[in-house]
Formats: sequence, structure tokens, C-alpha cells
Amino acid sequence: MIVEIDNLVKKFDDASKVIDINRFTLEDNEIISIFGRSGCGKTTLLNIIAGVLGGYEGGVNVCGVKLNSLNEKELDSFRAKNIGYVFQNFNLLQGYSAYENIELSLRIAGYKYRAGEIMEYFEKTGLINEACKYPSQLSLGQQQRVAVLRAVIKKPPLILADEPTSSLDSINSDAIIGLLKKCAAEAGSALITVSHEKEVICAFDKNIDFNDINCRTHIKAGGEK
Repeated sequence: MIVEIDNLVKKFDDASKVIDINRFTLEDNEIISIFGRSGCGKTTLLNIIAGVLGGYEGGVNVCGVKLNSLNEKELDSFRAKNIGYVFQNFNLLQGYSAYENIELSLRIAGYKYRAGEIMEYFEKTGLINEACKYPSQLSLGQQQRVAVLRAVIKKPPLILADEPTSSLDSINSDAIIGLLKKCAAEAGSALITVSHEKEVICAFDKNIDFNDINCRTHIKAGGEK
């Protein structure tokens, strides 16, 4: 089991419950989308699963580790080694080239990569001519492909993608979703993609309405569409 959530409640300062999940599970190698309107709490859920956001009640286990048992330093190390996160706004370091963005993420994760491996991934993702360029020199579609590459290259057990196509046109959107699914399958990673876009939702065989997750009933990833 890659993700196991029990009795999760996340409240904000106004005491409103954004997350209220009785049970949610994600199996090894499972690839799903979670859909729902903007602002419903999808990103909040991903940030909790990634260990980016705390202050919740209940249990969140990822890769067999109870996240709220880890301190901040331990969470950073755990996340770097076990989770690939594709952020909605890319989160590329502007002062580093595309290649350096990837290399730095591998170093932080302690990933032992061989010479030429990074360039092989750039070639695989159609970015061989962009490796030495800075994010500001790349199109939005190219930036997102670099962000996907950064998330998948270390072959983490879990990949999270937050609205990965929100800034892209339909052609680039299709390419990014295809790349995410292909890389996750090749690496044997589980993948959760959240989106409010119908085109993205329809690209997945397994998809879940966030409103069905965010209630006091049990739902397992891969259930009814």
C-alpha cells in the first residue's frame, strides 16, 4: 500500500473543514486522477500526502511511514527519496538550467545516477536541445516537461501531479498527461493527478470525484468512475 489515510480532518483558521476523509487507499503502481472544482481541497490533499502540509487530525501513511511521526528534516529527506511532485506552477529554479534543476533534485534525494543518464531522459522527453537553457528561455510546455522529468527521473514509489496542464494548450496538455502516465508505468510508480479539466480526467482509466472522497464513507482508489 503506497498511501493509506484514516480519519483525516484538516481545518483552517476559520474552523471550516476542507478535508474530511474516513478512509482512502492507493495501491502500489496504481494510476488515478482525482477531479473536482477549483478550491475544493484537491491541492490540500496532495500537500498532506506529500508531507508539505501538517496540522491535521488522523493518520496519513505513505510508503509505510506515518508522516506525522517525522520531524521537518526527516520529512524533507523522506519526500526527496520517495515522492516526485509536479507542481502547478512548475517550481523550477530560475537561476539554474533545465539540466541543473534535474541534477540538483537528484543530489538532494541522494540518488546515485550514472554519467549520461540525465541527458538520456532529456532525449526521451524531447528536451535534448533545451537541457542547457534556463526556465525563462523555455515555453510553458517545455517547462512543464522539465518539471515532470524532475519528478520521475529518480523513479519514486509515488508521483503527485497538481493541475499539471492548467497553463497549457490542448496539444501540450495531452503530451504532458501521456508523459506522466508513461513514465509512471515504466518506473513502477503510483500516480495521483488532480485536475478540474474534463480532458485530463478522461485520459485516465481510473478517476475519482473529490466529493466522493471527502466524506465519511470508505472509498478506494480504482473504484467506480
